[in-house]
Amino acid sequence: MNIRIPVLVAALLILVSVGVLTLDKDASETGLPATRSPLPESAAHASTKPRPIPSASGPVRVVGLTINTPVHTGADPASDDPFGVELAFMGSLERTRLALEFEHAEGGILGIDDDACALDSFRDDRGTDLIKKDDPFGPFEMMSRVADDGRHLVFTIPSDVVPARGASRLFAEGTLAVQVAQRSETFTTDEISLAAGTEFTVGGFDFRVTQVGDAQWGDGSEITLETKRDTVSIVRYALVSPDGTQHALEPSMSFSGMGSWQQGLRADEVPARGRLEIEVWQDLSIEKVPFQVETGLGLR
Repeated sequence: MNIRIPVLVAALLILVSVGVLTLDKDASETGLPATRSPLPESAAHASTKPRPIPSASGPVRVVGLTINTPVHTGADPASDDPFGVELAFMGSLERTRLALEFEHAEGGILGIDDDACALDSFRDDRGTDLIKKDDPFGPFEMMSRVADDGRHLVFTIPSDVVPARGASRLFAEGTLAVQVAQRSETFTTDEISLAAGTEFTVGGFDFRVTQVGDAQWGDGSEITLETKRDTVSIVRYALVSPDGTQHALEPSMSFSGMGSWQQGLRADEVPARGRLEIEVWQDLSIEKVPFQVETGLGLR
């Protein structure tokens, strides 16, 4: 018995050695390691880290978002008539509003040419089409805002549709048409009558005085001018009375349509006679800026 135990132990050791050699041989033939080391920590967690997604492409970026859903405190929330539905945020009929900011490093932004703008796509990641249909005022809200230095403009894309339930991102693509100018020149009339019916030409504009009287809002006086040419290129108006006193003219109400532009101008006083002075942009141009943006909703 003392002889058999060492023999059995030796046999077992030989079998184990052969098995190890066989595993190493198979591993070397397949090119795979015999043992698997753990993944580095960075690799192990790589799939769980969110990838950053850009919110803007080019000089246009997302700066604001409003989702305005119907609530049960007003009329039927399922109605398709926006005037019969009370929304979460009072004072607005739009269901979705996406605010974008455009930067023009050279400055000179005057505003937006609504007729030349285009919105090719406005949707959520569930495929919901958010483009407002048959809007006569163009794809963007009319009240865009321009910084005093002329380098930034904020405009808004409205929609009467809310994103689908469960949507997490919005996408918008289109073309912004921006009115830009850098160089202006001042033009002055000879002394004219500043009464209703007076017609005169200055700086390439044919004007007619349609109304003179007290200001409709606040103190002072107001004069209204009409022309057949778009007045967007006019930077500034002023009046110079016969004694040389200059009266600043502040734009008030303006109207346009049917090929006519009317501009109300308010002053502390409108003399019976004087010289009208206007400053006009000489290099006004339209820059078309393609944009493609996306943003998270933040709602689930």
